[in-house]
Amino acid sequence: MPGPAIPLTRRKGKTWYIGLMNDNQARAVKLQLSFLPQGTFTTRLRTDGAQRADVVTSTQKASNTSVLTLNAKPSGGSSLVIKMRE
Repeated sequence: MPGPAIPLTRRKGKTWYIGLMNDNQARAVKLQLSFLPQGTFTTRLRTDGAQRADVVTSTQKASNTSVLTLNAKPSGGSSLVIKMRE
């Protein structure tokens, strides 16, 4: 049986796509980006907002030493796109 939060990862070229599905308990999920190659990346994170239909989008720089914290709401999820900066 899968754990309380299920991450799914896919890559196409230099772009990574990560989805997170959560069970019915809020939690902070730490995502280590050590799987990325050397370089600088831009992340775009979409998470659940205050209301069920709300989506919050944020961007930041990252590298293979970064650790992102995804705050998963009950029965919620997140999506993350990581692109290498040219």
